[in-house]
Amino acid sequence: MPNVRVEELPISRIQLIENNPRQITDESLNRLVSEIEKDPEFLIQRPPLVNCISGKYFCYAGSQRIKAQKLRGQEHIRCFIEDDVPKEVQDRRMVLDNTHHGIWDFQILQDSFQFTIEELKDMNLPEIEDFLIDSNEEAKAKQTAAKNALSEAFGVPPFSIIDTRQKYWQERKRNWTDLGINSQESREQVELMAKSSQNTEVYNLRNRMRSALGREPDWDEVIDKAKKKGLKVFEGASIFDPVLCEILYKWFAPDNGKVLDPFAGGSVRGIVASESHLDYVGIDLRSEQVEANRRQAEELNANRAKWICGDSKEVLDEIKKSSVDFVFSCPPYHDLEKYSDDESDLSNMDYDQFIEVYSQIIAKACEKLRNNRFACFVVSEIRGKDGYYKNFVKDTIEAFEACAGVGFYNEIILINQIASAAIRAGRQFNSGRKVTRVHQNVLVFFKGDHKKITEYFPKLQANINPENLGNST
Repeated sequence: MPNVRVEELPISRIQLIENNPRQITDESLNRLVSEIEKDPEFLIQRPPLVNCISGKYFCYAGSQRIKAQKLRGQEHIRCFIEDDVPKEVQDRRMVLDNTHHGIWDFQILQDSFQFTIEELKDMNLPEIEDFLIDSNEEAKAKQTAAKNALSEAFGVPPFSIIDTRQKYWQERKRNWTDLGINSQESREQVELMAKSSQNTEVYNLRNRMRSALGREPDWDEVIDKAKKKGLKVFEGASIFDPVLCEILYKWFAPDNGKVLDPFAGGSVRGIVASESHLDYVGIDLRSEQVEANRRQAEELNANRAKWICGDSKEVLDEIKKSSVDFVFSCPPYHDLEKYSDDESDLSNMDYDQFIEVYSQIIAKACEKLRNNRFACFVVSEIRGKDGYYKNFVKDTIEAFEACAGVGFYNEIILINQIASAAIRAGRQFNSGRKVTRVHQNVLVFFKGDHKKITEYFPKLQANINPENLGNST
């Protein structure tokens, strides 16, 4: 320490460090007193370090030694004194000097003295490893508490990523299944373009068929053969997740509001809407699907859910403008799932025609939406037969933004179960470096003045949790 001087200072003139990160118990302080009394050289070898500023003395290392000397009834103490010591120099000397009695409060060192963990580790402080273990556990506990608090208030934390693989999500989904939702009814004849989404046994069968036939078997042949052999095959259309449905109603539909679904498909969104005390009107082209949905609603006493059979492009003209509170749907992903042979079915159109009609339906649905209300579509990218994405997400956003007063407000990434994706991933990647998609895009739009949202959507009460979202039973 350059320009240092050694002086006996009156203890009464020395100001001790504020918010001292070196804590000491009464027992440890008494031991320090005993050591000083037993060893006359103790304070000579390790005097407190003092910074002199304009004639005032500030101890920045050795506060406990000053306290011990005072307990001994002494009025003076020998100190190393230096003028105008920079704070960063004081802080580092303080840490390196305090190695004898007391324990570190590492949180104070980080917060008030702005040491990083790496800097503290470099100084080889003996308690640092224990602190790192404790602080990691404390951080985890804080994160868990924060997540639980968010979940209680919003169902799941209102982040831009929702993970359906979580245990609470799957348990809640089973609760809805136990309620009796059977959205697969009447969809057995739905044709999936992606028939290749099969398990390993079916792929092995396909390989054997290729060797036996001397050619590449098409997937219809493979599926038929697999069924005859009793192998499990994946077929039928995708089923909407009731937990996602429930959460989006809680977040974006006003209490006792009316939901409009222009691409209804199965019964899930209608059943969950009714259970969530919302009126629901779903439109679907296929009469067998509408009848199945109506039977489901009757069985489950979901009397607030209604379905209309017909082409949305025409049916929407019959619905009064500005009469619904939430436009919510999961539209057909062009020809990824073929639902019927009807020419009006969007899955039978080429992509340009599909987007044209699709955009018209979105425009008409938004006309029915009241001002200062939300719309939400759950979509995904679609890979065309040429191997490239069709940009369906972008086209959906542009279709909504073309509607008067409607803006793109939120995007949520929905992480799905891996399921058969694990089987498909290696083959798809090696055949063309295509990564396997395991998420969907939840696109949220708002019609009106977003500054007025709080007038129409009150704060959610903290009575919702992942175990019991609403009253579904």
